[in-house]
Amino acid sequence: MGKSPNTIDTYRILLSDFVRFANSIGATRPGEISEEHIVAYIIHKRKTCGGVAVATYYNHVRAWFNWMASPERRIIDRSPFATLKTPSIPKTIIKPLTAEQIQQMLECCPDYFLGVRDKTIVLLFYDSGLRRSEAVNIKLDDVDIKNGIIKVMGKGAKERRVAIGEETRRALTMYLLRRTDSQPWLFVTRDRAKDPEKMSPRAIYLVVKRLMQRAGITGVKLGPHTLRHSFATASIRNGANLFYVQSLLGHSTLNMTRRYAATVDSEEAIKNHKNFSPADRLRK
Repeated sequence: MGKSPNTIDTYRILLSDFVRFANSIGATRPGEISEEHIVAYIIHKRKTCGGVAVATYYNHVRAWFNWMASPERRIIDRSPFATLKTPSIPKTIIKPLTAEQIQQMLECCPDYFLGVRDKTIVLLFYDSGLRRSEAVNIKLDDVDIKNGIIKVMGKGAKERRVAIGEETRRALTMYLLRRTDSQPWLFVTRDRAKDPEKMSPRAIYLVVKRLMQRAGITGVKLGPHTLRHSFATASIRNGANLFYVQSLLGHSTLNMTRRYAATVDSEEAIKNHKNFSPADRLRK
């Protein structure tokens, strides 16, 4: 109850994956699932998924079994997760895009409706750190270009405001000046010569992915979430307070924000290594 459509869709996809796996090893009913089945599933997912994805599958399936075992429902007598620990997530360093790569993406946007729209999408993600699900649900009434503020609905139906700079405000203005439709949504699929529709999360994902490919960007995960990472690391590098970045990203704790700070610290340490290299000082 109270879950967003995106959250419900996520549960449906992840739980369907678990059910298919359980059926493949002979467990066809929830009450037949044991700790050994869960461990086998995690081992199975680790063959094709990273640590964060494995933990996501685990947490969603665990929530389902805990719901079925709750006192209010008692669909099963006991959750097989009762004695299991959540899989550890490797603390990998998040690789953001460089300013040069962002510029290359912008240069791949032609000067007609869709190109102007796509440029606006890139700048908005990079300048505000929005999630894809937040960007697709922005309405025109949520955008205050004059004051550089956009109202978004984040995870858990939590409303927050994010800021945008002059460059993004100019791009938004140019994009909106080309809009002649009556759609209430900020980002639409087609130009003014056709009936536009609200952009879907996948449509925005493909816009960003294709621009990254056209710009020849490699070595990073393709998609809008990398722009969110890039916003965080660039903001911290430019002197932003961690609490400010946490607020703008909509994080409930500082844990994830600190990972972005660790990325910046790692990059700065590498750049400055020549100034304190122990081996180089052997010669001095």
